[in-house]
Amino acid sequence: MLLIFSTLLLFGSLTSGLPLRALSPAGARNGNAGSYIDQLYCTLATKVNSSTWTSYHDEVQSIWGPFCGTNRGIFVIKPADGETYNCGKLPASWGISSVADVVGLDGSKGPNVLGQYLSAVFNTSTVIGPDSCDFNGLGELHCGTDREFPWKTAPYRHMLKDQGPLRGVNVGGLFVLEPWITPELADWGNPMPDQYTYSEAARSNATMTQVLTNHWETFYGDADFAAMAALGLNHIRLPVGWWYWAEAAGMSPEPYLLPKEGISDLGHPITKIIKMAQDHDLMVILDLHGAPSSQNGLDNSGQRSMDPQIENWGDTWLYNATAKQETTQVLVAIAKYINDLNSKGITNVIMLELVNEPWVFGDMSRVRDWYEDTIPAIRAVNSTLPLLIHDAFRHEEWTWLLHHWQFDNVFMDTHIYHAFNRADFASSTAACDKSKVVAHENMACRYSAMLRFKTCTSLPTYVGDGAWQPITACHTSRGP
Repeated sequence: MLLIFSTLLLFGSLTSGLPLRALSPAGARNGNAGSYIDQLYCTLATKVNSSTWTSYHDEVQSIWGPFCGTNRGIFVIKPADGETYNCGKLPASWGISSVADVVGLDGSKGPNVLGQYLSAVFNTSTVIGPDSCDFNGLGELHCGTDREFPWKTAPYRHMLKDQGPLRGVNVGGLFVLEPWITPELADWGNPMPDQYTYSEAARSNATMTQVLTNHWETFYGDADFAAMAALGLNHIRLPVGWWYWAEAAGMSPEPYLLPKEGISDLGHPITKIIKMAQDHDLMVILDLHGAPSSQNGLDNSGQRSMDPQIENWGDTWLYNATAKQETTQVLVAIAKYINDLNSKGITNVIMLELVNEPWVFGDMSRVRDWYEDTIPAIRAVNSTLPLLIHDAFRHEEWTWLLHHWQFDNVFMDTHIYHAFNRADFASSTAACDKSKVVAHENMACRYSAMLRFKTCTSLPTYVGDGAWQPITACHTSRGP
């Protein structure tokens, strides 16, 4: 059964994957997590040029307001000439007096003037953030070729069949049950909202135990991976729970049920899935989706919180030293498992994600500190395995949280969803669907600006979760 629940969107500006030691020294900070804010610059998107200028007439016209609203419409140019300009007073060298006249220019001059204007507004901004170079997709943020296209020298690039950016899907709902993915598996709800309570009930119910065993063996099959490969995908993200490695980490998995095969057995369902992916030239990002005590209190961690105060849901992990230490122990056990796979000829696990979606309402400095404590423990077991950390849906602050970051070969995972808003659902009429596609496209363009910012100022950023629509309105030259 092929269930592609969320696409994975690449590295860098829409892509990434470069070991950070390869970054340009001129663009690096004290550590090596990213560029300084003042090393960023904004230009007109390459899609807007002399041959396409007339097709962007309406788009350019529609963003006069946002342009002129930035910095209250005031800007200066570089190098400074001592003058202050605004939308109604442009530098004489530009050849026009007002932004309103830009649309009337022909293709030989219009893109150049608009590009100068975008750059001037960006450079004058007092605060540079994820959306500072968006301009409805007409602007592109830059920070140096190495940071914008890190996937081109990624350590695993030679292993990808197309030698390109990462393109893949989550193999979701298999080893961490999520009721919305597997509604047919059980009567989900209260008192059975997650895999934890399912396992508790199944321990005294042979039928439920068999249902779960069958699920591991049949939910995905060889035909599914063949179809993924045929679609041009080059990897999968495989969500797993801590309990599968609990015994290897010296812990008890209870109440979770485990396959009858040990984790080191080639017949273990997780290993079989990884091997099946390898048979179709698909690489694997192994993602610790569920941590001990639940890192987010959501069912996708294996154990849903019943605390009525939503802000508290991740506290059972974040403020619990034992839970975080046990998570580290599990990750070390997974790293040893990957080593064992390699020794058996299963070599397609190219990255390990430390934990999926720490709770958004937590103290990110504590999450960062745990990452910094855990990475050396994993590296002591496998010194070359690329690692993935999640931003917990917090974006701009990682720019300073990683200011003194000292690790190579670590990347940032962010999750962007085109699935849970009204504009994401099909409509009853074609006209309404068309308007929703426009909303999708505008949202995607704004996301690309944010992804470039994150890649430039923190770590090369990978979209590991989120249902996407095809992007047609914003540039795709650096994406899929």
